[in-house]
Amino acid sequence: MQKKRIWLIVLILVIVFIFINVLKQQPEEVIVQDVPEEQIAPEPVSLTFASSTKTIQAKTHGISFDFPVTSSDEVNSKINQFVENTIASFVKDIEDFGPSPVMERQYTMYSRFDPYVTDDYTTFVFLISVDTGGAHPNHTFTTFTFDKFGKVKDLDTILATKYEGKVTLEDVAALAHDMLWDELGENAKLGWIDDGTEVNSENFKDFYLTDEALVLLFEPYSIGPYAWSSRTVEIQNEVLLGTSTAGVVE
Repeated sequence: MQKKRIWLIVLILVIVFIFINVLKQQPEEVIVQDVPEEQIAPEPVSLTFASSTKTIQAKTHGISFDFPVTSSDEVNSKINQFVENTIASFVKDIEDFGPSPVMERQYTMYSRFDPYVTDDYTTFVFLISVDTGGAHPNHTFTTFTFDKFGKVKDLDTILATKYEGKVTLEDVAALAHDMLWDELGENAKLGWIDDGTEVNSENFKDFYLTDEALVLLFEPYSIGPYAWSSRTVEIQNEVLLGTSTAGVVE
């Protein structure tokens, strides 16, 4: 009887030993936690581009529109939408105008673009010239500044990031105002510099960046008569940050 108890105990111990070893050989449970998409840091894009042209020739009008085709689908979508909307708006306008008052003269729209690239931003500056039969063509700017992730950035956002919030739109407006007055001298009284440099996003929507400066673009009629043409105000980074007083107006 005593031997049976001993064997029973041994058997139980063997079973327990085997069970423990089996448990040790089981893989540990791995918990995978889903990360919300907005918490996943996007990867920077290396934006490359080539030039393309959309051309339309009709009896009443002609269009030649240069634009970039980039390596980013998101950037291309934004630019293509701009191109299509601009052309559609021009065509609608000339349909409302009716035939050109000048015999055998087409309404025309021409656009070219200039790229400006820094380590953190790529800006495409479109210069659009529209002739609808007036005394002279009208010239306008449209600019798009993309960051390293293909996102469009306005000037307020860039001031908060590139210049780390040390520069405000009020600072930019004041510098642009004073630089234009200094450059134009007595002629400045004939213009509308005060209105054209008033602190609002619309007045400073067109700009580009270089490694050394913020460059503001002002269309004809924005700060003065058409004869003044467009104006470029280049504000060096040192000036924006208050460490220098140099600046350029063209």
